[in-house]
Amino acid sequence: MDRSRLDQLSFEELKNEALSYGLVPASSCEQLIDQIMSHLERNGPVNDFDIVSSDGTSSCNARASVQPQQSASDMPSARFSPPVADPSLQQMFGFFSELMKQQSDLMLRQQSDFMQQVTNLVSATRISNINPQIVSSSDSSGAAVLNQRPVLASVPVAQAVNLLASQLPSFSGSEDENIDIWIEKVERVSRIHDVSDQVTLLAASSKLIKSAKDWLDLNSGTVNDSWFNLKQAISQRFKRDIPFRVTFQKVESRKWNFSKESFQDYAMQKLKLLQNFRLPEKQNIDFLISGIGSPSLRASASLIQAKTIDQFLDKMHSLILAFGDSSKKTPSCSC
Repeated sequence: MDRSRLDQLSFEELKNEALSYGLVPASSCEQLIDQIMSHLERNGPVNDFDIVSSDGTSSCNARASVQPQQSASDMPSARFSPPVADPSLQQMFGFFSELMKQQSDLMLRQQSDFMQQVTNLVSATRISNINPQIVSSSDSSGAAVLNQRPVLASVPVAQAVNLLASQLPSFSGSEDENIDIWIEKVERVSRIHDVSDQVTLLAASSKLIKSAKDWLDLNSGTVNDSWFNLKQAISQRFKRDIPFRVTFQKVESRKWNFSKESFQDYAMQKLKLLQNFRLPEKQNIDFLISGIGSPSLRASASLIQAKTIDQFLDKMHSLILAFGDSSKKTPSCSC
């Protein structure tokens, strides 16, 4: 296809020719010819649009005269073929598609790396919160024993206070409570977890209830400055010299009411009264047995061989089951 052939076409023919190549027609013959030639130079001819007359020559007039006599079915099929896409546009589209795919893959990898970092950080935090400390101790035989104890020293203060407080008993300041025993428990748990004086102060203060809490709220002095100051002040306020006779009477009067409570509940309440005496476990077991009302069950309980309170309670549970009741019903023996 050369330019001389295009020069012989009319404006409408040039316009149709441009449309057949998928081009937007220009407004003049010269521009249309330039447009078509530029397209053919880039992509090559798609079809031969020359119409040869009977004398073997082609001209715009001959084409114009023949064109009205041709039906739509006689027209060259290339005239009505779909526009051919510009390869440069396809190449550009492919380039941007590949670029978007690469960016999407990059974002997915970054998101995966971020989630992995978060998971590692959470795992590291959990491990640091329960970082075990190996503490050497010895059992009754003198053999060395290694105990793993969690250390809260590296944990944030608020979290350490909550964790420590969850392991401390409450103190209300009632007459049945021993302030020295409560202080010992606080200091023992604090020592095990190796926490600071500030954490111990905040955790212990949060466990004060009823009268003890009211007392603390009324004190605005140095009692709130350190655990040492709080310990000294609360010990001075709630330490009571209760006569041994009074406490012993309370212990003796506490009997197992098997119609309303289980033996386990009775034992816990009576042991709470006995803790002020700091008796050996064997004597505590004897006091528990003395509170059993049934003579036959009391006699059977006295035959139990147990070195610790826990062993005794486990065997008592089996014994009570053998008598026909494990909790709150009257045993089948005669009372």
